[in-house]
Amino acid sequence: MDHRSRRTDFAIPWMLLLLLSSTPLEAEDISLIRIGEPWRFIEATQRTEDWIQPGFDDVSWTEGRSGFSLGYGSYDEATTLPFTLGLTYRFRKRFQVENLASIQWLILRLDYRDGLVAYLNGKEFLRRGLQGVSGTPVAPETAALSRIRAGAEDIDISEFKKLLVAGENILAIQVHGWTSGAYGLALAPELLANFNRGPFLQSATESSIKVVWRTPKPTEGFVVHGPTSAGPWTTNHSAMATEHAVLVPGLNPGELRHYRIESRSSDGAHAVSALSTFKTAKASGDFRLAVIGDSGVGSLAQLRVADLLRAGQPDIVLHTGDIIYPDFHFTRADLRCLSVYGRHMRTTPYYFAIGNHDLYSGPQHFRDTFHFPTNSVFGNEDFYSFDHADLHVAVVLVPYFSQYAPTPGDPQHRWLEQDLAASKKPWKIIIMHHPMMTSSAHRFDDYNFNRVPDRDETRDYILPLATRYGVQLVFSGHDHVFERFNPTRGVHAFVTGGGGVYLYGLTSPDAASAQLYITHHAIFVTATNQVMRVRGIDSFQREFDYSIIGREAPAPQTFLATRETIGMETGPANDDDGNIRGQSFGFRGSAIPAKAGQESNLGELRVSHDGSHLFLGLSSVMLYPHQEICLFLQHSRVPGVPSLAGLGNGKPDPFSEGADALDFLEELRFEDFAPSLALVLGDEFADSTLKEFQRPDMNLPGGQGAFLLKAGFPSVSEVSIQQFNRSPQSGTVTYERNADFIKVAIPLTLFGGIHFGDEVKVAAVVASEPPEALTRPPARVLDTGFHGHSLRTNATGQMLIKPLTVALAPDRDDPDDDGLRNEDELLHDTNPNVADSDGDGLPDGWEVRYGSNPLVADAHLDPDLDSMSNWAEFRAGTDPRSGASRLTLSATLLPTGLELRWTGAPGRSYILQEALTPAGPYTDLLFSGFPRLSQGGEEIVRIIVPQGFGRTIRFLRLRMTP
Repeated sequence: MDHRSRRTDFAIPWMLLLLLSSTPLEAEDISLIRIGEPWRFIEATQRTEDWIQPGFDDVSWTEGRSGFSLGYGSYDEATTLPFTLGLTYRFRKRFQVENLASIQWLILRLDYRDGLVAYLNGKEFLRRGLQGVSGTPVAPETAALSRIRAGAEDIDISEFKKLLVAGENILAIQVHGWTSGAYGLALAPELLANFNRGPFLQSATESSIKVVWRTPKPTEGFVVHGPTSAGPWTTNHSAMATEHAVLVPGLNPGELRHYRIESRSSDGAHAVSALSTFKTAKASGDFRLAVIGDSGVGSLAQLRVADLLRAGQPDIVLHTGDIIYPDFHFTRADLRCLSVYGRHMRTTPYYFAIGNHDLYSGPQHFRDTFHFPTNSVFGNEDFYSFDHADLHVAVVLVPYFSQYAPTPGDPQHRWLEQDLAASKKPWKIIIMHHPMMTSSAHRFDDYNFNRVPDRDETRDYILPLATRYGVQLVFSGHDHVFERFNPTRGVHAFVTGGGGVYLYGLTSPDAASAQLYITHHAIFVTATNQVMRVRGIDSFQREFDYSIIGREAPAPQTFLATRETIGMETGPANDDDGNIRGQSFGFRGSAIPAKAGQESNLGELRVSHDGSHLFLGLSSVMLYPHQEICLFLQHSRVPGVPSLAGLGNGKPDPFSEGADALDFLEELRFEDFAPSLALVLGDEFADSTLKEFQRPDMNLPGGQGAFLLKAGFPSVSEVSIQQFNRSPQSGTVTYERNADFIKVAIPLTLFGGIHFGDEVKVAAVVASEPPEALTRPPARVLDTGFHGHSLRTNATGQMLIKPLTVALAPDRDDPDDDGLRNEDELLHDTNPNVADSDGDGLPDGWEVRYGSNPLVADAHLDPDLDSMSNWAEFRAGTDPRSGASRLTLSATLLPTGLELRWTGAPGRSYILQEALTPAGPYTDLLFSGFPRLSQGGEEIVRIIVPQGFGRTIRFLRLRMTP
């Protein structure tokens, strides 16, 4: 067996997670049992009563997250029940009560069909739809009276709180259908103490915030808050009511406060919540937000996305609408929304737009549930705006087009224009339900029957305002996918409809579509004053998409290249889309953001080098098929040119001189640099220098590849290029070929080698072909997006590009970067220009360090007899002379999961795996943070553990690649 195929794994038992199955992850005095928590269940086929007792052993029962259903219909619960007869099911849930005296009221929330009997610690306390005297057993073959699900019911069971005990309790429920395999048999339960809704936060401003909650009886409400968990305390009050929305005023921008809610009834009962925190909006500065849409079905995917939101710790959450399915009704508001996100909403404000499903029962349910800023047109919360840090958000009412078209002159359209015009924030976002671009199911909707797709009309009404007033992002939902679009008139649009509902597919690709993923997800946005980063994270907490929006070009400075070797894939494309399956970007150095343009975005640039090559990497590139990238490079010791004027023959002749993309950029001038090399890039099918290459929507070929900036634009075949769609490359997207990722490897021999203090200057522009390209010499037109320090027009109409400066930092005494100085190479008779003199895969410096002969191929040997070859030890970063030196994975229990630590080897990628026995078989785990690319040294990854995951002993190990 080839020693290089060996992998290094290490397993630890997941014994710590057993603790999570018997104690809550955090103190929770409001929801004793929350929707989405794991229950044990079984189909009831035998008459027995011991299953309702606290001491009953239910370990053999199936475990699943609530709610439960037989799986009929479009909007099913999180767990689908298996069935033989499908008539009766038994459910058990253990929960903790720490302080019996603190429970004033006890509420059981149920959405169910058809009948049930419920037990608390073995005692029946509720029977619905089933005949018989309370306390008498109900046989599993008993059919219930038919009951249509009409939303949840809050049942005050305070009289039965005497059945609770301090410590562990058990809630048991037996659910019956009206007939075997009954359509819609379901159970969605919650057990609540004192408060049957909230507290949750709304409408955070720089000086105030609202705290919202509900009580089962009329009470006076109080928000008690202070700067620390020990006070001093300030109290804000609300009058006697069941619905409380208390404004907390007089705060400072960005102020963190600890708070609790209290409710007092007229009979003297006094309920107090646990402490939590809130934070007011910052007046300015960085921010982090999350965006979801189309969520409220109670599905497992919705629960996972809710876990993701909480783990991501955004400042605020935005929702693009379709909050609740099939309609927004007050009886569904908790189990489909407020309880699902409840823990997170206690500390983080959520802002919702109205979707079409949210209007099917009328808008009043939305208005009564939430407490957002009101608009100045109608005085309601159907559309509104707010500020947070450097961000202004406008939430627009476009649930569907026919009745809610935001036409110019419409009151909402006028309000939106005034609102955007008045905002001075550097970042602006519009949130609405109906998309203005989509490639999915609603692409051809035309609900006003005017033969113009609704998406086009929405775009025609919204986009001009967004462009005019500097909106960078428009988020919408409606289509149940993730889709990112190329900038259109300076605006980046996203569809984010994967918050939990069933997913759609591709209908017909939009011309602006950059990436489309059919996955449940959330979008996370982080921003500084100049740069915004947008990440798509799926419901398993894996990042699947990343983009960046540069508001301004970087300030003049000298960037530092990273010393690393970038792997350049070889071989033919094999995915029918010009790419190699599995190829990846691989750059680890610091990214330099581009300035986003009106119709393009060059994403991020990375510059790296080793002893033989200069590597350029472009990622998160957004182009249209009528555009190409022209990148220019100057090395500090190679003379170049001030412009492209006179280098080409001025003729469109792809099969003669070629490289016409450069030939017709004569109006471009280079400011403060003189490049000697140009790269024409942007197409996934161009992984070599092809002077005659033609982009799909261009009339005349512009070429792709590397060209010297000399007369005739000579091709440079020594330059390696890889252009592809995703990293790692997966899937096949045959309807577009714009490269999102580009890697270039340039031999340093083109610049006479590498020397200490060398600099390169880099600039890139996006060129397109004017409409009249076939009728006259086709001068290229430049978009406003670029890599560089500035792109400007001078008095004569010429475009001037000023470059980025990047310093190279090679080791003067170790040109081959193998860990041996030149004098050591001489001592050991190794080649100072070759990192691996004996060709065994081990760098000469590593072999010398650990006592091997760098001139003898010995990678297969195992000197410490620990079953790891020298090559495996090199990959793992361990000592081949010591059997005790091993890759060791350690785990620390956290309130919400585990902290994993190990010592990584530079350049290695680590994948977390699990098994039920130490011997395996092992499967990959899909936690956020993995795969993990190490840069060497201690690696620390915190993972969020799904509820119920720790009930089975698991073993973890790391698998290292490549």
